[in-house]
Amino acid sequence: SSNLSCSELGQLLPSLKGMNQYLSLSGLIYGTLDDMKGKSLALSIGTNTKAILDFYVNDLMHPEKMYLFLDLKQSETNFTDISNIRLPNSANRKYLEFPESFYNAGLVKFKGNFSGFLSDFVTFGTLESEMGSLSTDILVTPEKEGEIYYSGNISTSNFELGKFFELNNVGKITFSGAADGTYNNIEKTVSGIFKGNIEEVDLNQYVYKKIKFDGLLRDKMFDGLLSINDPNLKFAFLGELDLNSKIPRFDFDLNLRQALPSKL
Repeated sequence: SSNLSCSELGQLLPSLKGMNQYLSLSGLIYGTLDDMKGKSLALSIGTNTKAILDFYVNDLMHPEKMYLFLDLKQSETNFTDISNIRLPNSANRKYLEFPESFYNAGLVKFKGNFSGFLSDFVTFGTLESEMGSLSTDILVTPEKEGEIYYSGNISTSNFELGKFFELNNVGKITFSGAADGTYNNIEKTVSGIFKGNIEEVDLNQYVYKKIKFDGLLRDKMFDGLLSINDPNLKFAFLGELDLNSKIPRFDFDLNLRQALPSKL
């Protein structure tokens, strides 16, 4: 087991220059700076971050072209630890930032892999926290300052949506779907094309079932199809709801087949 300084490693490896953390590392690392592999590595950094992993990396001397593959057998951390990690100078930002509500997720465990470049990468695996579980297969690309592009699939089971995003009167959600869009961390807005199935979601102390959606979301505007086949509410919505302006804009068709308000 060795204790390493990322600052000192950065003097040898340009791809790490700018990082300033200390980490504890044990395991097998072999190869050259152009073609390096690691097996059964045990790593710890920060207060609550540790992992067991394999890795492959090439072209370490040229961060802009470096390819990295991480196979995380076990890992756990929290968003406080992640946001305190100083990123390399070659990254688009010095530190990662997250919405305030993410820090309430507590200890987060992830099993899966990351592959790609510093400018864009794919994450595949299962994440578990106090809020529930998430399975992902998503491409993430940091773009201009404060904006992140994402594309891929995600599914949840009994995920505490309301607690995670600090939404009143929202409880757990179970769903699977696909997304292709952007998140603006400065303006706290989400835009993109979303398609999926919500098996159930708790809203205002009622669990709605069998919801389908397919459309474009731009901040507070939705344009597309939304249908629900709940025992107490059945309808199909097709059109646009735009709440971004001072005067809301509505343009849609609604086919209401059944509504039992007293049971909702």
